[in-house]
Amino acid sequence: MRILLTLFYCTFISFQSLACMCVSPDFTQAEFNLTQEIFVGRIINNAYDTEIEKDLLEFKVIESYKGSSLTEIIVQNQSGKRSISTCNFKGKVGEVYLIFLNEHKKYFSVSQCTRKVLISSLDDYVIPSWFADFSGIEDGRHCHYYWDDTLESEGQILNGKAEGEWKFYNEHGLLMTIGNYNNGLLEGEWVSFFSTGEVQEINNFKNGTYQGEQTRYHYGTNREARRLCFEDGKNQGNHFGWYPTGILAWEASYKNDSLLSKVSYDWDGVKWITL
Repeated sequence: MRILLTLFYCTFISFQSLACMCVSPDFTQAEFNLTQEIFVGRIINNAYDTEIEKDLLEFKVIESYKGSSLTEIIVQNQSGKRSISTCNFKGKVGEVYLIFLNEHKKYFSVSQCTRKVLISSLDDYVIPSWFADFSGIEDGRHCHYYWDDTLESEGQILNGKAEGEWKFYNEHGLLMTIGNYNNGLLEGEWVSFFSTGEVQEINNFKNGTYQGEQTRYHYGTNREARRLCFEDGKNQGNHFGWYPTGILAWEASYKNDSLLSKVSYDWDGVKWITL
């Protein structure tokens, strides 16, 4: 599912009227260096601290890009709960944000003008380009999660891009796909699995495009369903398809992505269509 991002990034300006006004500066190297915590997190609690007389918001960290390795982070609203200021952060329990924080005494401080991104859908999120293109994503192991905190994917980031082996899981925690990246591009063999753990498909890539054989299997039989061949992303050479019984269903020949010929067979293996 495509995600919807709502941007809120601004600087706090105080007025005697206590109205909150924000400006929208570009994200800079200086801001990145000064920001202590950058993470995607879901608000799981909203409480009031009588000692400091501030609203406290508790975030469940989904993915961290800078700062500590904490799984939960508590932040305080810049203005007190009883203040008439409109500059309090209006985040609600259940909402998910990409958020940029700096420490303020006991807790991290947040306001309506804190730089943040509201993530409206988290089936799979994409870091906005103004942050990712800035190399704000730190190198190292990264994990993505479903709404219920089940692991969705895991792998390494190098120079801001996916690198090496990555694994992808379904909502039940079962491995669905495994493969390698090179400089952010699909590379080498990628294997997908049925929920039973049986191999569903094997693809081969070079520099992000299909290269070599692609093989798909029938569910529950471990028999080939089709075998295709690619060169630089184009259909090339002989392709084959089989029925679940193992009988040849069709065969075709390609050159530079153009179909040269195709023959189809019935379930008994008798030729019945020729192109």
